[in-house]
Order: sequence, then structure tokens, then C-alpha cells
Amino acid sequence: MEATFEDASQIPELARNAIAAATEKQLVVNYPAVKQLEPTRNVTRAEVATFFCQALAKPGQTALVPAEYIAQVPANIGPPRTTEISEAGKVRAEVSFVKEAENAKNLRITIIRDGKSLLEEPVLIPTRSLVDNPDKRASEEISEGRFLSLRIRDLDGDKEPEVLADLVSIKSGVRCCNYSFIYRYDSAANKYTHLKHFWGNVSYEIVDFGKNDIPEFKSQDGRFSEAFTNYADSRFPLQIWQYRQGKMQDVSKEYPVEVYTNSAELWLESNKRLSENGDVKGVLAAFMANKYVMGQEAEGWQLLERVYQGRDRTQFFGKLREFLVSTGYASK
Repeated sequence: MEATFEDASQIPELARNAIAAATEKQLVVNYPAVKQLEPTRNVTRAEVATFFCQALAKPGQTALVPAEYIAQVPANIGPPRTTEISEAGKVRAEVSFVKEAENAKNLRITIIRDGKSLLEEPVLIPTRSLVDNPDKRASEEISEGRFLSLRIRDLDGDKEPEVLADLVSIKSGVRCCNYSFIYRYDSAANKYTHLKHFWGNVSYEIVDFGKNDIPEFKSQDGRFSEAFTNYADSRFPLQIWQYRQGKMQDVSKEYPVEVYTNSAELWLESNKRLSENGDVKGVLAAFMANKYVMGQEAEGWQLLERVYQGRDRTQFFGKLREFLVSTGYASK
């Protein structure tokens, strides 16, 4: 930010990421000296009004704030950037970043439609942790992570392709966390909006279960990771998601055959582990989640009570019931 603001050294450390993101989105207005942020004084009502003008401005709209007072990030500042590109029909998407070994810093996305740039902004990845943040809230978002892929595909069957970017947070602890950023075109506003879908420490594959050219996301429930045993012995129930009208929906109950197949595989593994005196609680937990999805929870508990005879069975069953309620599989 030193190239943008002459007083960048006065910006508090906790505010630097937020101010950098706002500057990249051209939300910061400084009058009369555009390079003077004055970060230690209180903001005026007039300045707040200009920020709102910038935030609410639409592509192609006549500017309400003179360009000479909008803080700009100078072009060609810093190390060389890598750009990943995906194109389909009239839509072109670009994700650019500064590459550092396997990681990416200063991530930005640009979406061009019919030759016009409709979106250009930082890609901000939450620093969420499954271990020390049990309420699953993101405490911070940074433009840094690991880039996985960039695709353009119609995800909801409306003939309008979405932009799908997959990234990994590198600030959320070991084995966490994977995100999908899905950008959707809003024809009424002529702009792109997006959602961030949190996969935890698992990923997904795109499968067209219905053979109707409307894909599903086949994944697993990463919340079961280390919930009942170590990571290596944890197992995850199947999850199937669909993207519809700008939202991700868990539609696992609509695919009983796939859930049953996963459940049968887990049951066979549990029997094998029991015969070898192995750790089975992680497998049985995922098995029970599938039984709830299929509406067969009563049968599932009967099976668990019959096969699991560990000395901690009362504690395990109690913890499992509470966990299935907290994760939405069971009702209280």
C-alpha cells in the first residue's frame, strides 16, 4: 500500500488487509489529497457518503465521484503475476496471483462478458479453522491461499454458465480448508455476484447423477474429521450438493441409492475393523449419519448397540447422538 498512500506506515496492522481490499475495489476516496489516507483520524459524514457511492456504483454507470480522488493501486507494482484463464462462449474468467512455491498471494479475479469487464476484485479466502473455531465463523479474510482450478460451466441448467474457482486456505491449520467460489451472472443488474462454499478438509467431484446435463457436487461431510477418533481412522458420510438459483443445497436425501451404497461400504469396513480389534468409532459415526439421511435411524441404532461392545459404549453413543443433532442429521 506504500505505492498508493504516502502515510501507509500509519495504518494499524489489523486494518491493513481490509484497507488493501477496499482500495483494490476502488472504494477509498481521499479529498483533496488522494494519496493521504489519514488513517488515525475519524471519518467524516461526507467521506462515508462517498464510500457508499463507490460501493453501490454499477458497471457502466456515470461516476458520482471524480476519478482523481479515488485511491488507485498502481499498475505493474510488485513481483510478476501468474494468470489462469478459462473461457466458454462469451464468458472469460481470469484468476491472477503472485506465485510463491505452491501458494498464491494477492489473488484477483476478472470476469469478462461479451468483451466487457463486469467484475474485477480480490479473491478473499476466510481463515476459518475446524479445530479452534467450532462455530465455523471466519475471523478474517485474506487474498492468499492455494489456487486449485478455474472452470466455466452451467451449474444450474439455466443456460447461463457460472464461473467456478476452487481454492485452499493456508491460514486455517492442518488439512483445512477447501473452498469453492461460484460466480453467477445477474442479468437485471448486469453484474456478477458470488458465494463461497466451505468444504472443510474434503473436496468434491462433479457428477451428473440425473443424466440431465445439470451436475451435482459429490462430496463428504468433513465435520466428522477427528470427531470420534484420529484423522487417519475418521470416515465421512456421503454428501451430494446442487447449485440452484445462487445457493448450494444439500440434496443427499434425493439420492438414496448412492447413500445406501456408501452406507454399505462403511458397514463392511466396520465389521472388518471389529474382527481385527481396530478403531471403529469413526466408521460407525459416518454409518449412522447415512442411516439418518435414509430415514433408517432406528435400525441403525439397533445395529450399533449389537456390534459395539466397547467399555465406553455409553459415552460413545451419547456423544454420537449429540453430534448428529448438532450437525443437523437428527432432531432433538
